Amino acid sequence: MTVVFSRSPRPAESLQARGLRRTRRIAGGLLLLAGLTLLLAMIAQAWHPAWPWQALAAVSEAALVGGLADWFAVVALFRHPLGLRWIPHTAIIPRKKDALGRSLARFICQHFMSDAQIVAQLQRYDPATRLGSALTDPQQAEVWGRLLQGLSPHVIRLLDQPGLRQLMLHTARHRLGRLELAPLLGRGLSLLTRDGRHRELVNSVLRDAANLLQQPATQALLADKVANEIWAVFRWLNVEERIARSMAERLTEATRQLLLDMMEDPRHPFRRRLDGHLRHLIMRLRDDASLAQRINQMRDQLLDNPELAGYLQALWDDGLRRLQQDLAAGTDSRIAAHLQQATHALGRQLLDDPSLGQAFNQWCQQTLPALLGPYRSTIEDFIVQRVERWSADELSHELELAVGRDLQYIRYNGTLVGGLIGGLLYALARLLHLAFH
Repeated sequence: MTVVFSRSPRPAESLQARGLRRTRRIAGGLLLLAGLTLLLAMIAQAWHPAWPWQALAAVSEAALVGGLADWFAVVALFRHPLGLRWIPHTAIIPRKKDALGRSLARFICQHFMSDAQIVAQLQRYDPATRLGSALTDPQQAEVWGRLLQGLSPHVIRLLDQPGLRQLMLHTARHRLGRLELAPLLGRGLSLLTRDGRHRELVNSVLRDAANLLQQPATQALLADKVANEIWAVFRWLNVEERIARSMAERLTEATRQLLLDMMEDPRHPFRRRLDGHLRHLIMRLRDDASLAQRINQMRDQLLDNPELAGYLQALWDDGLRRLQQDLAAGTDSRIAAHLQQATHALGRQLLDDPSLGQAFNQWCQQTLPALLGPYRSTIEDFIVQRVERWSADELSHELELAVGRDLQYIRYNGTLVGGLIGGLLYALARLLHLAFH
């Protein structure tokens, strides 16, 4: 029986890690090439002294020194070169991790999230034009429609939770229970009666009442009721019922005519008395504590009525059911169609009305810095805390993956430029030697 032990697969190496390893190998290869070249040049010079071998030795030596110096500088950022901890100013990032985090957070908040930077970016971005173009784009409208229909079942299930419904009812009850109705009604009536705005409403009520009294069915009904009351009194005086009915009809007509007179004459005594009663009521709603207390008691009795809670519950359930049925209709959904029409109209207005677009841009420029301002220090603290939670090795590893390849190019340059400078210095020294000898 053969037992096969399977090795656990190694974790997949990221593209950044593979790229960093490749550039490291190239940089190391350049150093190795410079060292081998220097060794060969020194051997050749020992066997056959000549200036080409001296030049090659000078170039390779300078390349080796430059490459080693840049290797030391790059490694010293993330760790101690060769594990030698006694060398000063090495493993800079692990030792300065927290200070770097604070500096980074301060730099981001001051230079990327300041009010001036946000306003300048919003001015270049032009939110009104971009939002208007997005809202009027048919493809975007289709995307919004699909998003709405995709989210609607989840939203409806959330709203249909018994706990949420009870919370909303309790919140509404609590909010309405703290509402002072008397001053609110007083302000409403004051606005309604300001500059005679209520007169048209009174005229409408009087006109409807007069028209109702003019209808034959209404006149017959009132005449019959009034005649019965009059006949109950007049029959003791031996007055005929026909006379009582005629008096009732005339009384109904007189009432209708009175309503018409009140409607046509704004200075009618009854109209003036009505205005006086309204002014008196407004003053009482504003100043009469006992009236305010009675209104609040009526409010509390209405809110404590179980039938009201049941009615609101049924209204809520019916609204959710209708919403679910409409959104389930797909392309025939009236809510989705109205939403698309409203968004398209809003986008068209933002594009066609420069004053509206300018007002929207100004609102964004004023609102976004004001909203972000109180949280700028919170964002800075979050960055600092996040960097502090990183271990030194983890931070060094992540930064080396992010910028390590570019740092290896510094090693390339150090090796190649060092060799070039070594060659130029050797050539200059050779020329000076020839000039003086």
